[in-house]
Amino acid sequence: MKKVMAAVGLLLLAMPAFATFLYTPDGNRIRRGDSSSKVLVKLGAPLQRTYADVCEKSNREGNCIRWITIEKWFYVQGELYWTIRIRGGVVQDTEWTRR
Repeated sequence: MKKVMAAVGLLLLAMPAFATFLYTPDGNRIRRGDSSSKVLVKLGAPLQRTYADVCEKSNREGNCIRWITIEKWFYVQGELYWTIRIRGGVVQDTEWTRR
């Protein structure tokens, strides 16, 4: 039983955790609904950034009529790797994993 509990504990440590916000060096919070501009001002440029343009709305013929950019920005704070998902310039969620 102890081995099973130890294995479950290790799996939980390796899984990403979703957080409602992350603290900036000056004590402010980055959370869902904040603008990407606030993230840049408070945390600086991300270490890495990925993005994709995806169709948000299409017509009956299947042609896209509205595109939106979805981005992932990556930061390191202390012992945590942070991923911030941004959709249309607004923070959608934050997620962290341990180093």
